[in-house]
Amino acid sequence: MIVEVPVSVGELIDKITILQLKHRFARTDEQRSNVDRELQLLQQRADGVNLGGHPMFEGIVAELTRVNRQLWDLEDVIRGCIRNQDFGEVYMNTAQEIPRANDRRAELKRIANDAYHSSIVEEKIYD
Repeated sequence: MIVEVPVSVGELIDKITILQLKHRFARTDEQRSNVDRELQLLQQRADGVNLGGHPMFEGIVAELTRVNRQLWDLEDVIRGCIRNQDFGEVYMNTAQEIPRANDRRAELKRIANDAYHSSIVEEKIYD
């Protein structure tokens, strides 16, 4: 079963870049197959509305890919610290970087939504 859910343009581009990273880091053929199936479906949607035709597309994709890779690496560091029960300086510094990277990710998604005049806009609300 496939459930189709409307999302913002920024969310679609973001999800595609995350799936591309997951493809690179998949550990099993089954993981890679599942990721590739989802990636193909989302890429078809992006191609169907010609997202790649916008002059900002390549830059947004490159920067979202960079930020999502940064988040991937930060998550690996955090998980390693938790596994080793080491909650010292590395853990604390990494934990502080994650919200900054997520803020940049939200900003890029907002830029994409504005550029494409997305009718759905994700709101990030924090204190």
